[in-house]
Amino acid sequence: TYVTGMLLIAVLTTTKFLILRYPLRAATWSTRRAHLVCSVIWASSLAFPVLLLAVDKDDIHFDYRIYSCEYGYHSDFWRKVKPITGFIFGIVPNLLIILTTIPTLKYLADARKYARQV
Repeated sequence: TYVTGMLLIAVLTTTKFLILRYPLRAATWSTRRAHLVCSVIWASSLAFPVLLLAVDKDDIHFDYRIYSCEYGYHSDFWRKVKPITGFIFGIVPNLLIILTTIPTLKYLADARKYARQV
């Protein structure tokens, strides 16, 4: 899903930054740790589809003409949960991607500059 992809891309850009920034520590990371991190990200991304099951049944609209099922998101539950899930699954991964990509690119540009001098 979109949420899983965003979270995994955020983790990948973060690990690229950490590998470049701390290469000696990164060499000691195990594949088990990587699998654990990916499993936690995947499991946390399941929260969004599970929340769709918590919808009030009066808040779902089904149209038999085009076989379309739409959620209304008008209940009190969604008024509280929608901004929180939007922040956690939308804004946080994008900020993490931006905040780790910029230093990674800067680090690589500096490394290219030093490599040309040698």
